[in-house]
Amino acid sequence: MAGLEDLYREIILDHYRSPRNRGELPSPPAHRVEGFNPLCGDEIVVSLQVEDGVLSDIKIGGSGCSISQSSASLMSAAVKGKPVDEVRELIGTFKAMMSIHEATRIGLDASLLDRALNVDLSGGERKRNETVQLATARPRFAVLDEIDSGLDVDALAAVAHRVREGVGEWGLGVLAITHFRRLLDVLVPDVVHVFVDGRVVATGGAELAMSVDRAGYQAFA
Repeated sequence: MAGLEDLYREIILDHYRSPRNRGELPSPPAHRVEGFNPLCGDEIVVSLQVEDGVLSDIKIGGSGCSISQSSASLMSAAVKGKPVDEVRELIGTFKAMMSIHEATRIGLDASLLDRALNVDLSGGERKRNETVQLATARPRFAVLDEIDSGLDVDALAAVAHRVREGVGEWGLGVLAITHFRRLLDVLVPDVVHVFVDGRVVATGGAELAMSVDRAGYQAFA
């Protein structure tokens, strides 16, 4: 296992230090697509040229962590010069490898992963889908702004448990913003801050959230 991990690091570092197909193609005639991950700030810009059903050229731009940029470099090398149908098969394989396992863990229908991001999803499905993205990207830190909004009891438990597991699995740091204590029943906080009118008016442990739940925010006005 150690040998495989060393090989993995070597490949990632090689593609990060010497990225393949770096640059941009004139658009048009090339197709240009931008991707941005709000969870960690990574940005990927892909421009590609298709001729006679073959992806004849591809260029990669953007910025971000070594994993994102290396992955883009690896992807460009894997698809360049291949028929479009084969590229689509590779995309399907990649989605399966990266997301289906996470979708299953959190109770999200894996068929929804084939849709454009969050298109035609219910509120609960969107929150689960965002949590799948979080677990796939594995950022060092995540700001969860009302991730419990619109979730039923089961969905809230699934999302909060997966976030909590991320803390142990890869050292995820979490800033959870919520108006209700129910999220914190599962995602137990180390520190709780109470904000009123843009100011921190109280700081404490999990017991502070329980106090707010009982007395409301009026006590801090």
